[in-house]
Amino acid sequence: MTVLEVDVVVVGGGPAGASLATSLATRMATRSGATHRVLVIDRGTPGRERGPSRPGLGETLPGAAARLLRELGVWDGFVAQGHPPCHARLSRWGSPELLVQDALRDLDGAGWSIDRTAFDDLLLAGARSRGAVVRSGRARVVGHDEGAWRLHIGTRGATSREEVRARFLVDATGRGSRLLGPVGQRRTVVDRLVCVWTLLPLRHTAQGTSYVESAADGWWFTAPVPGDGRLLAFHTDPEVVDVAALRGALGQRAAASVGMSEQLRDSRLDEGTTARVCASGASRMGTVAGPDWLAIGDAAMSFDPLSSQGLFHALYTGLTSADAVGRALVGDAGAIAVTAHSVEPVWSAYRETARHIYASELRWADQPFWRARHQRMSVAC
Repeated sequence: MTVLEVDVVVVGGGPAGASLATSLATRMATRSGATHRVLVIDRGTPGRERGPSRPGLGETLPGAAARLLRELGVWDGFVAQGHPPCHARLSRWGSPELLVQDALRDLDGAGWSIDRTAFDDLLLAGARSRGAVVRSGRARVVGHDEGAWRLHIGTRGATSREEVRARFLVDATGRGSRLLGPVGQRRTVVDRLVCVWTLLPLRHTAQGTSYVESAADGWWFTAPVPGDGRLLAFHTDPEVVDVAALRGALGQRAAASVGMSEQLRDSRLDEGTTARVCASGASRMGTVAGPDWLAIGDAAMSFDPLSSQGLFHALYTGLTSADAVGRALVGDAGAIAVTAHSVEPVWSAYRETARHIYASELRWADQPFWRARHQRMSVAC
């Protein structure tokens, strides 16, 4: 078995992991003249799991993310990729009235609808260019002694494995993170929200707007996605809706809504891909850091997609955590504790935002989906 010794191993090559690796390599080279050895373990070709069948579920970045992308040194590449702009967010929430949030009112300007395959490729290429090493495969923690982590990297079909030994571990594996389970870390699930979604082909070019509409047993979301398609998604609780039945009738149900029908006029509703289901509920790690480890992005805390914070939060936590990891490597024992403490205001702000959004819809307050959220959001997690 090949053994690879590094200072920092980052498990997860998405936006959080790639941004931390890029920033850490850059900052440490600037400070000491010698970049710490940073290894990123990615599950496979960047974006492969999304690909044409899982497009990132209509993910967007706000205009404010431009500052983060410039700091990462990938802004020019991002612009060259041509991610479509998001000019406005439309909604029917709390009443049948159509509300419009125009990007012209945002000081940072319009955001973007993100092609996650291209975006993830860009960020990982940025990490490589700053000196980080990227390996493909699935990582598993097999040991943790004082001052050293041991992980095995395996790839599908391979007969041999690599062992990684690292001084510091970063968990950037996303909302389903179980990486640190072997050392006793567990996630707290706040709710079991699921998303039933399909991709629809377009009849003609779509407007750069997203749309949200509440319903008695959940809420709809639709937006154009890169590649001349439109995402159609319904979010609900599996205890409230027969999810299997909904998968087979997603288009018909959308067509029964006047508001959704208006938004889907540019799409071929009867030619969508097979509907799929994914987890979308909020969850978090009970503890997000230790003396020689840190969870970032969705691995630390994942948000209800209604908050539209996930992708920006991944970039932000990757960037801001890199300095703390670098300081921890040179003996600053309090650096990670400060970073861990800074997570709590973010979680509190998310909870307050979510509480406000769900509390503003009262038309179905007696229905199970809304009753559960109104009750849950009134109690601090």
